[in-house]
Amino acid sequence: MHRFKKTGLLATVVALMGGVASAETYSLATFFEPNHPITRFQHVEFADRVREASNGEIDFEVFSGGSLLPAAGTLEGVTSGVAQVSVFAPSYAPSALPALNAIADMNWLKPDPLLLAFAYADFSFNEEVSKEQWKRNGVLYGAGHATPIYRLMCRDASATLEDLRGKRVRMPGASYARFGDTIGLTAVNMPASEMYTAMERGAIDCACGDVTHLQSGGTIGELVDSINMVELPPYFSSAGLLYSRQFWQGLRDDQRRLLLDEGARSMVRLTMAYLAEEQQALDWAKEQDIVLNEPDAGLQKAVDDFVSSGVGDMAGIARKNFGIEDPEALFATFQGYIDKWDGLMAGVDRSSEEAVLALVRTEIFDKVDVSTYGMD
Repeated sequence: MHRFKKTGLLATVVALMGGVASAETYSLATFFEPNHPITRFQHVEFADRVREASNGEIDFEVFSGGSLLPAAGTLEGVTSGVAQVSVFAPSYAPSALPALNAIADMNWLKPDPLLLAFAYADFSFNEEVSKEQWKRNGVLYGAGHATPIYRLMCRDASATLEDLRGKRVRMPGASYARFGDTIGLTAVNMPASEMYTAMERGAIDCACGDVTHLQSGGTIGELVDSINMVELPPYFSSAGLLYSRQFWQGLRDDQRRLLLDEGARSMVRLTMAYLAEEQQALDWAKEQDIVLNEPDAGLQKAVDDFVSSGVGDMAGIARKNFGIEDPEALFATFQGYIDKWDGLMAGVDRSSEEAVLALVRTEIFDKVDVSTYGMD
């Protein structure tokens, strides 16, 4: 039985606990709703498995829906010990995590959720630029995930590029907003948890996101009349499990190994479950007579042109907005991990969770030295 809280009544107690490793109960905060795949697979299931495997030595209480930490306040909340673990997207802190924000744009080049999730985990554990940026903020990366392909879910029957022009669209990150600008959309930046209210009140006309939000997470299905099936890249650059360094450093080596083992499982289970639930959501949409519009030639060409233009000049954006002196070198480094995992995934049965998990553990998580990782 997992412990699951939707309210923040214990916030004061948890804050006082901070990162003291001798405490039996710690907090895992997520701004996603209780029914969201990330909450279910990477947080609740993870907490249950860790509790069981550690015989209760590590007992995470899950606070969902932003009840303990809001999306924008997560980094500071984990650093200060209000929560020991959370989920965090670097896009909420572009100045604090510039390199991680820069490589987030590379999802347009290889929009494969499993490959991106694993390449990013490999990069995060092994590249100093990633470890150092998290370290400066008092946290460390523990596991990631990737969403399914993003679509445009709309309140009306927006079928063509011309239909979409002038629409107010929730965009989940900077590169998506840049793409929206190229086709005449008005990009609105907001967490996925705010999509329902914004759409209900008419603040947005469409939401860019994965279609699982029709039935879970934002649960916007009842407000959606059509889905433009244009394929926009999945979001991959979140830390699905972001740890307080104080908490991590107070654990024993065997406890840190357990968290890495179960973190690997949570990443594989979530990313694969996401893809299964994506298909379920599309089947449900058809049953509800939500129109699925294939992108017209103009919209597809706009996507292709955006990618061929260097993802809207992602190198120039990295220099100007993130202060990256040599973005090409950074991109080449991450491209190396993408190429590595492109080759590795070619030799594994993508439908087998255990086969994929074995590969991910062997190639990434088993190689992490728990006596030194995050201990400096």
